[in-house]
Amino acid sequence: MTIDFHTYTLRVRSGKEVSMTDAYMVMASSLKSHRHRKGEILALLLDINPEVLLSAEEIEGLLAETRKTFFSTPGSVTNAIQCAAGVINSGILAKNIQAGSGESLGVGINIAVLHRGYLFNAQAGMTHTLVINAESVMELTQANLNERGLGLSRRFF
Repeated sequence: MTIDFHTYTLRVRSGKEVSMTDAYMVMASSLKSHRHRKGEILALLLDINPEVLLSAEEIEGLLAETRKTFFSTPGSVTNAIQCAAGVINSGILAKNIQAGSGESLGVGINIAVLHRGYLFNAQAGMTHTLVINAESVMELTQANLNERGLGLSRRFF
């Protein structure tokens, strides 16, 4: 059985579709990946609010460190996802602490991993995932409308 893995980034603000920045990535494992990560595909989307508080270079650096952490983490897929989310949480939390009492940066995150024909999904903040197959469309979202996302406290899962 093969799985086609297609991604489409969509952001809706005040009922209107707005363009995404480069705050997402889709990447397959490489020869340098840990043996537990071989053959996996990682898709990661950050919903940064407010977006202006992070530069494109900071976003790229955060994504690069997250990618490196995920593909070098041994053990289960869920462990690798938690480690990757921890990198983002720590980076955004440090930025918020550095900013002091100014405006806090909140990040919604959506991580999907294709591992041996299974799709793993992790979300924090107000994000949605649509899984579409021949039989159905399934929406995955947070039930808690007060979910704040990453970067606002040390504990995130």
